[in-house]
Amino acid sequence: MPVLSSAELARDPGELAVLSNAEQVLQDPNLLCCVAKWLTPRGRLMFSTLSRACVAGVRAAEFWTTINGTIVEGADARGKASWSYSEAARYGNRLGSVLRQYGQYCVRLQLANCPWLQVTGLEDISRCCNLVHLDVSGCRHYCVDLLGHLVRHCPSLRSLAARGCARICEPGIIQDLFDLPDRLHLNLEHLDMQGLMFSQDSTESSSSPEWGGDLSRAVGRLAADRLVSLRLGWRGETSGDPLLESDLGGVLQLAGRCGTTLRLLDLAGCATRGAASSALMGCLASLSALRALCLSNCQGSFIGPALRVCPTTQLVALNLRGLLTLRDCDLVPLLSANPGLTSLNVGCCDCLTDLTLTALATSNTRLTALDVCYAARMTSQGVRGLWASLPRLAEFGFSGFAGLTDPDIADLITRLPGLRMIGVGGIPRLTDAALRSIASGCPSLETLYAANLPNVTPAGLEALERGPAAASGRLRRVNMSYCTLLQPADLARLRDKYPYTFDGDMLPGGVVRAENEFLAEEGERGARG
Repeated sequence: MPVLSSAELARDPGELAVLSNAEQVLQDPNLLCCVAKWLTPRGRLMFSTLSRACVAGVRAAEFWTTINGTIVEGADARGKASWSYSEAARYGNRLGSVLRQYGQYCVRLQLANCPWLQVTGLEDISRCCNLVHLDVSGCRHYCVDLLGHLVRHCPSLRSLAARGCARICEPGIIQDLFDLPDRLHLNLEHLDMQGLMFSQDSTESSSSPEWGGDLSRAVGRLAADRLVSLRLGWRGETSGDPLLESDLGGVLQLAGRCGTTLRLLDLAGCATRGAASSALMGCLASLSALRALCLSNCQGSFIGPALRVCPTTQLVALNLRGLLTLRDCDLVPLLSANPGLTSLNVGCCDCLTDLTLTALATSNTRLTALDVCYAARMTSQGVRGLWASLPRLAEFGFSGFAGLTDPDIADLITRLPGLRMIGVGGIPRLTDAALRSIASGCPSLETLYAANLPNVTPAGLEALERGPAAASGRLRRVNMSYCTLLQPADLARLRDKYPYTFDGDMLPGGVVRAENEFLAEEGERGARG
């Protein structure tokens, strides 16, 4: 019997007239399915406990294509800081029950930042035979063989995000993946394992002076020749993750084989040496479709030369922050070949000079986000000449350019009033006048980095907090630490009101989501780039 829509039921009361009493009405699967359509996923679970007919009413594939971890969470789970084993197991068992009943319909399983996902919960992942996207990012306590289970039971999986799910790569757990028959493997399009540090790979011994290759072995089991996005390494310098020390040779060879499909490569905080360093050159030389590249804080001798041979002309985002040996001759050809670049971070690149700034002004006028903070060999004069050539800038970080003054900031704001993010820290000649220019001239300001400004007083802070961005609630992140003329109480209030977390060494979240259609929208559980 076809399921009737609520509109059809409203137009034809005769559909209900044949039922002799209220009990029969409440047994009608068409009516129950219509009711279930208007319920939240958690509401459907509660609805299904009323009767067997209600169970049938919610068993429609369209209701369960996306299953989110919040479906099993009660009010007691929100904001809970610590979980005992029994508490975590209770929620994990609830998820297991959902997967047993409805896993066959699930296409997207969103479990990011579920702190109760520790041991139980995914033992019934085998029921999710049609699973396409799984997000377990932030589940740092999960300590069961997840990767082996996915290879065995989820052949349709195309996207896996396991950021910070650190324990699944421990030797005693990941060995189950390596013990599988060679014929079993996945062919993922999107793989994000940032924050999985494979600490066993960095252990050296007298018999094996090179780093180990468990990371490369794992990636080889999960991906083959159609990768679209690959993210490995750390989650940024504020995450507490160490550098990833592993033999990346196998990973880079795999990425190189995906040269016509790989659009996003993120190896932030990876250390390479030996054969892996030369493999990076071969990899980048193959990536003709690349749109987003992050090598921030990477260590390796071949990074600059590898950038020179990268053939892509489609880059929109490039993060090379902290590459201490990167030179103008390594970067300028890539910039010239990619006029559509919109986001660039070369902060803390000590060897870049004003030649790079000149190239940006000439070739990359579509930039909307630029960070040149603390680039030691660039000059204040070079920065002054830049902002007039980049009219689309909405995010601009130029902390550390000691030659800039209050009139420079006023000129910048006059030219770029739409700035949403400004970084002016470590510029000792700036005073309250600079903050007044920013406060009055940037109504869309969301983020301000103004740390280490020794001449800013409480009057400048007051001007900022009275500005249109603060008054409208747009201003959300402020860092004014080490401004020595501000009172400790004022700094503490700023930290509480406008909490600031540095994420400039990672790709923008919007860029990451643009290359992975399976990721949730920002603000929904499971989202972050």
